[in-house]
Amino acid sequence: MKKVYLLLMVFSILVEFANAQKSQIVGNWLVQKVEVDNKVEEPYMVADFMGDGKMVMMGVEVGTWDYNKKEHSVVMKSGFDKDFNGEGKILELNDRELIVLKDGAKVFYDKLDLNKIMEENKNSGLLGIWEFKNMPYQDTNSVMTFEEPDVFTFVQKEEYHETNINGTWIFDKKKRSVILIGFRSDAMLRGESEIMTINEAGFELRNKGKVYKAIKKVRPITIAESDMNIEQLAFSEEDFFTEDGDYKYYSEVEKLPWHDMHLLLDQLSGIKQLVYSYNKLNEESNTFDTEILKANVFVEKEQQRLKVDNIFYGFDRFSSPEDVDFPENDENGDNDLYPLNESMYRVLGQEELDLGLGTFACTVVEALNSNGEQLKIWLINDKPAVIAKLIKASDSYDHYYSVYELQEIINK
Repeated sequence: MKKVYLLLMVFSILVEFANAQKSQIVGNWLVQKVEVDNKVEEPYMVADFMGDGKMVMMGVEVGTWDYNKKEHSVVMKSGFDKDFNGEGKILELNDRELIVLKDGAKVFYDKLDLNKIMEENKNSGLLGIWEFKNMPYQDTNSVMTFEEPDVFTFVQKEEYHETNINGTWIFDKKKRSVILIGFRSDAMLRGESEIMTINEAGFELRNKGKVYKAIKKVRPITIAESDMNIEQLAFSEEDFFTEDGDYKYYSEVEKLPWHDMHLLLDQLSGIKQLVYSYNKLNEESNTFDTEILKANVFVEKEQQRLKVDNIFYGFDRFSSPEDVDFPENDENGDNDLYPLNESMYRVLGQEELDLGLGTFACTVVEALNSNGEQLKIWLINDKPAVIAKLIKASDSYDHYYSVYELQEIINK
């Protein structure tokens, strides 16, 4: 009787061990690597071994699976694909990793913790819309959208062709990387990318040795949704000259709030960056396309040196076109409207301007530049070299209308 009891105990332990092994396999796995014929492939596919024996690959049910305790192997049955059919010897199995040898190929699985992925994705800083410039070719527009909990959309537009891809994304907080699942095997951002930099303005990813740069986009808002009115700038170059051709506004500099270089240095020495929203009117869709631009502020009081980035070209240091060197903008006393360099201007008067950041007493200026662009500028009276708002418009062949608004002052 005692011998029978011991046999039952051993059998019970073996069954419990087999069940434990099977329960470790149940779950969501990332097929991260395959080694075959001295070659390494990185398929980056999601495999789900369901508790009811179903086997799901990339959201598609492809067959069934079971655990063979005698051979310590996974037995798969599928009419979908030969890769999902047959028996694979388990070389390693724990809470984080599964390695299977099947048909001469060693397959590496990483266990996915969906709750952890959901939380890390939420706090990754990647949520939103990002635009890649000239990727993969010149004049190609590529936009990637990261959504909760783990869905991404990639849209690539060329002159006569558009590609749309949906997939899954996983942010790894510890490794500072993002895995994109769903791209073709030859896609540039497929698999794992190192996040080199990321902020409100954009990010840089490194994938297979190449760096890809994207700028942050804000969901286009209709004119009705926005609190921005389309203000027509009706002045022209003729308004700045007399009938005899003499310039009328030489004395306007005396009406400006900023004159003293020492005051400029003192006021700006504690500021690191000025953050602006750049809202460009899309007349076809009657919406504003919005980006975030950051102007760096550099002050050396002892050397009497000041530099504030002029981001009112529609880009900043991060988002500047690859074929354009971002213009340096040292203050040398020649530009009355610094950090702008417009010299043809007139002062309209004073105005209290309400922004999300606060209410500012401003001097309002109209200006023209050498490109024939019209500008309306709100200079903050007690913050030298800080522009609260700027409207830029052009009625030339490339007609456009844009509004810049100060969103944040970042101190050192």
